[in-house]
Amino acid sequence: VPKGKTYEEVRESFFQLVKSLDAGLTEIIFHPSTETENVKTITNSWQQRVWEAQLFTDPIVKKFFEDEGIEFTNWIDIMNRYKQ
Repeated sequence: VPKGKTYEEVRESFFQLVKSLDAGLTEIIFHPSTETENVKTITNSWQQRVWEAQLFTDPIVKKFFEDEGIEFTNWIDIMNRYKQ
């Protein structure tokens, strides 16, 4: 997930990143977190992690995924498709 100075910047950068991908299977790795004093203590990337959690619950992002025809899957489904 791209970094940014604001949540809106992160979201827009994420949209641009996704649009730049070729069709096919892509794994997106992110580290979502809630804003707590503990997370602020253990990592200096806490704000980015909070925004990453927000990103994948944002209705605007959900609509973007639908509009772009993006499907979510998991490794079990991938392996089942591979076996066929």
